[in-house]
Amino acid sequence: MLDDQTILRQRGAEATLHHVATLWKQTTLPTEVANQLSHISPQHDIHNVVIIATDGSAVLAYVAQQLVQPHMTVPVLCRETAAMPAFVDAHSLVIIIETGVSPDQVKNILRYTEQHATPAVLLTHDTTVAEYAAVNPAATIMPITHREGQVEPLRILSTLSALLTAYQLLDDDLVEAIADGAAYAANAAQQWGATVPTTHNLAKRLARQAAGKTAVFCGSGSLAPVAQWWQWCWQERAHNVAFSTTLTEAEHAGAHGWLSHPVDKPFALFDLVGENDTTIQQRMAALDRRLSGRRPHAKSILLAGETEVEQVLHGMILAEFASCYLGVLNGVKQGRATNLKALT
Repeated sequence: MLDDQTILRQRGAEATLHHVATLWKQTTLPTEVANQLSHISPQHDIHNVVIIATDGSAVLAYVAQQLVQPHMTVPVLCRETAAMPAFVDAHSLVIIIETGVSPDQVKNILRYTEQHATPAVLLTHDTTVAEYAAVNPAATIMPITHREGQVEPLRILSTLSALLTAYQLLDDDLVEAIADGAAYAANAAQQWGATVPTTHNLAKRLARQAAGKTAVFCGSGSLAPVAQWWQWCWQERAHNVAFSTTLTEAEHAGAHGWLSHPVDKPFALFDLVGENDTTIQQRMAALDRRLSGRRPHAKSILLAGETEVEQVLHGMILAEFASCYLGVLNGVKQGRATNLKALT
């Protein structure tokens, strides 16, 4: 089925896959961000950063946090609720990713930042919210586009890294590394396109292995939030039940969860690991041997790249391709956001 171009076209996969293959171009955004933030004073004394987001945008915020935190001298906190932490004050930077956050919540957050003279940046595609925030002198409004209500991963990652650079919390090296990593992933993505047959197409093979099963994705370190991104793609793009976990959790309490059941379970397990990270590969292999006969064998997905950023972006783009193909197998029309109200 996945090699039938007619079926891919009928289910909207052809156009979606073409779009995914061009996601790397979104890393050109730092130039736009720099222009929009040219008014920022270099004297801003920021002691902490709070990113507020929900759903897929929250996952991307966690990915960004893992990438930027080692390069920053101030802490970055991701929040999936609209409640402001008590420590937020004039020395905080609040970034709101409006996708999925209700207008009322956005307004409440902006009122709080105005009252506490807190610098705030709103990434939004909602003109109504943007117009409201425009009257708040403490808020910077940054319009971001989206694909039929769906999250654009590299657009958000690029914008967040460029924002932190504009506030002099991050240097240009990481912004450039993200652009280079996206180009690297785009090159790898040529092997996952619609016309590449399943026998030579990793994304199609992963979709076939996962079809009809509940997926569990495991990652470690900077790849832990990438495992969350795979879970989100599986659920949002393919309408397939999925879970994610960290290697540390999987080695302890997570391992115990498999002990009282036979191995024949409708699960597909995937370990995400950097191709050059032999230590993590060995730990994952040891866990698989330890649970042999208790859980299905885990499929190792080796993410290519010399750097952490390259591996992260390689994993994120591969998730987009594989979940699109799984959506085709599940009969899901690609390129459209799910209307949950229609299901109730």
